[in-house]
Amino acid sequence: PNPFNPVTSITYGLPEKGNINLIVYNIRGRHIETLANNFQTAGYHTIKWNASSYTSGIYFIQLINDHHLITQKVILIK
Repeated sequence: PNPFNPVTSITYGLPEKGNINLIVYNIRGRHIETLANNFQTAGYHTIKWNASSYTSGIYFIQLINDHHLITQKVILIK
């Protein structure tokens, strides 16, 4: 869900196996957490992000693999 408080599940699909990075940035573009940095198989994957140690606000979750870069905005409300 968006907005979320304080835990959210991030689900994404990979059309083929490969290395992925799933990174969280704050509104200023500063890297605050890496949720995944590994090799994953093709298919759907879910990662939970516990943002209880962060303040309310807008964050960006970025998925990077060999062929794509996707960014999604999420809102944390405490």
